[in-house]
Order: sequence, then C-alpha cells, then structure tokens
Amino acid sequence: MKLFVYLVAIVIYLAAFSYLLLGALGFSFGLRVAGNTFADEGLGLQPITYFVLLGALVCVGLYSVWRIKHRA
Repeated sequence: MKLFVYLVAIVIYLAAFSYLLLGALGFSFGLRVAGNTFADEGLGLQPITYFVLLGALVCVGLYSVWRIKHRA
C-alpha cells in the first residue's frame, strides 16, 4: 500500500513539474471548443511566476525525499 501511495505521489509530482516547466518556457495549452475555435487553458501566469512555483516544487520534492530517507 505504501508503495502505491509513493507511486501516485511521484506521478502527481512529475505532472506538476512538467506543467510548471512548460509554463516557465512559454508553452501554453489550448482546448478545442468548437470547430477551429480554441480557448486557452491554464492559469495565465507570467513566466517568472512559473519559475518561482517550479523552484518551490523542487525544494518541497527534495525535502520530501530527504524526510523519507531519514525517517526512523
């Protein structure tokens, strides 16, 4: 059960990491609404905000790995 929880957490972490990395690099996602009409999807944040959130996510991920390894 613990392994399953870790695997789900890793998948969620990688999805959030790639979303923030693509946002920081200037890529955006679109959603086809009708025909050739697209609606932008996402938070619409500035690239610097994506960098800050990406840095925070990396720090939290490293801290989590450190806590898992040093648990009694």
